[in-house]
Amino acid sequence: SPVGRPESTGDENISAIRVGNYKLIDYYDSGDKELFDLEADPNETKNLISLEKDKANVLYNELAGWKNGVNAIHKKAKK
Repeated sequence: SPVGRPESTGDENISAIRVGNYKLIDYYDSGDKELFDLEADPNETKNLISLEKDKANVLYNELAGWKNGVNAIHKKAKK
């Protein structure tokens, strides 16, 4: 069976969206983002965020629109 991601996301505030083969993860507290092609990389080992900026922007805008539509509330993680 495939090995899962080596690092846990822990207690971070994140949002994610999957469209087709692509998955975007938005780390709210740090502002970091990750983009994966799940067909080519099912274990999420190669972050494509710097290589596929247009795709990342499309997914991020779709995620942001959905969060606005459901009035999602973000609270900063306690440090």
